[in-house]
Amino acid sequence: MRFLHHFETAGQVGIRGNAWLVPNPRPDLLVRFVAACFWRRGVSAVDREAADLALGFAEPKLRAMLFEGDTRYQPPLMVVGRTYTSQGQWLREIMWEPCKGFGFGDNTWSFFALGCELMMKLTPYSHPAFPADFVANGKKEVWALNMDPQEFTGVPGAIDIAVNMLCGVPPGLLPGYT
Repeated sequence: MRFLHHFETAGQVGIRGNAWLVPNPRPDLLVRFVAACFWRRGVSAVDREAADLALGFAEPKLRAMLFEGDTRYQPPLMVVGRTYTSQGQWLREIMWEPCKGFGFGDNTWSFFALGCELMMKLTPYSHPAFPADFVANGKKEVWALNMDPQEFTGVPGAIDIAVNMLCGVPPGLLPGYT
């Protein structure tokens, strides 16, 4: 959690603005924390109906890594810096729970909090691989991809997420939603 809380303030711009260099004093803990988040979501019985949360062969390997001290399985971790905005204002409070991602092959998971997206390939050899310079495992300084700011309403599914979050809002407060 310390890594997430200090992600924006402790980092510095690098590679002509395309990367963000962030101190990672405990690389082993960052990988284990992210793996634990994905393992916990994958084995959870909560809200499974509409989501593919299968961990596949990675589940027993994650369990061994997290609870038995097994160090043989080290799924690659990549960090991405993202800024979401709404009408030009930064949305620091936006986050999403661990879920399967897309674009980096089989069994790639991600979650987002405090401007930081953490992505892990639970099938480490699926294609395409994470760019080698951006794999965070074992590194005391992490190169995070530094994405351009994005308007939150342009994120696929963002409006639906916002409406679901505000489902207790009195009818008529949100135009078009009752």
